[in-house]
Amino acid sequence: MIGPVMKKPRAAQSGFSLVELMIASALGMVIVAWLTQLLVDTAKLNREMANTNDLMERGRFAMDRLREDISHAGYWGGYIPTFDDLTWTGQPLDVPTALPDPCLAFIDWQATPGHVPALLGLPLQLHRASPGAGCNTLLGAESVDAATDVLIIRHADICSITTESCADKSSSGLYFQASNCASELASGQLYALDPDRLPLTEMDCSSPAPARRFSQNIYFIRDNSWGVPALYRSAFGYSSGEPRQLTAQEMVPGVERLRVGLGVDNRSRTGALTDYTLAPLWQEQLSGVVPINRGDGVPDGPFVYCSEAQPCTTDDLMNTSAVRLHLLVRAELPTAGYRDTKIYEMGDLSIGPFNDAYKRHVFSSTVGIHNVALRRETQ
Repeated sequence: MIGPVMKKPRAAQSGFSLVELMIASALGMVIVAWLTQLLVDTAKLNREMANTNDLMERGRFAMDRLREDISHAGYWGGYIPTFDDLTWTGQPLDVPTALPDPCLAFIDWQATPGHVPALLGLPLQLHRASPGAGCNTLLGAESVDAATDVLIIRHADICSITTESCADKSSSGLYFQASNCASELASGQLYALDPDRLPLTEMDCSSPAPARRFSQNIYFIRDNSWGVPALYRSAFGYSSGEPRQLTAQEMVPGVERLRVGLGVDNRSRTGALTDYTLAPLWQEQLSGVVPINRGDGVPDGPFVYCSEAQPCTTDDLMNTSAVRLHLLVRAELPTAGYRDTKIYEMGDLSIGPFNDAYKRHVFSSTVGIHNVALRRETQ
């Protein structure tokens, strides 16, 4: 006999308890707070990485532009100043005796003794402030900080105006020609520097010699319209109907300091001091291999850093065969919680600490002035 079936009582329905809900809510808030903090930290990290990458890119760009310009310094086509021409047998005619004013009005160039030879004989100039009275207005707001230089670089364009890749002759400018015609050279027509007349010829004395634009760039530091220090460049061009130094344009914001050291080649291979006021003298007069009063293209001694107390001389500048560049670049944006207590080494100077929230970096590079160094090498 089967007994009565025992039925299990149905469990009563129930939800989360209040304690469980409170624990779940707390855990959810912790997760949301963690995700929010992760998002904030990631955004902060990305912003800081972008700020640092921008600093490095601007420093690299500024250094590349300066290196490229310096690498062409002293290039004048086939022309070599007579004081640096080892084939010149007489006393040099064009040894620079004074630093030229790069902003001198073009109409006064020929009337100013030694001005044009100095332009061609000094591939670069280095100053602590405005390089001449003509530049006072142009560079009136340049930084006068003790660690900031004004750098001037001169050369002819590497391509002639008849080359398709170069600017067309129809656009006005100042042009340089070097003669290759024997009769012109014998009569003293070594070169021409003129906006209109291009009279010199090639070796056949009939074909026009290549004409190249005259380039003179002035680099300096000053604050831009937002109050941020920046690297500026004033190029030589054509304005108001005549060749002249043009209004400076901002190149790279954030560059706070520009410091330049000169690698001066003031000794010959024999160790004797150079003397460019005399014709080349040779160790073995008949061999014409080792000059004893001309440089050998290699800097002698440490880099020379000019100052107000000891400004650069014409001897320093005409014998410079390499330069040491230092750029101090700051980030575009301040970094929260950061304080710049570093000291930055820029050649002969130590800069800082700035005690602000901007990160900084020093970019340094050595650049050879090949157009000076290579023409002094004899072996």
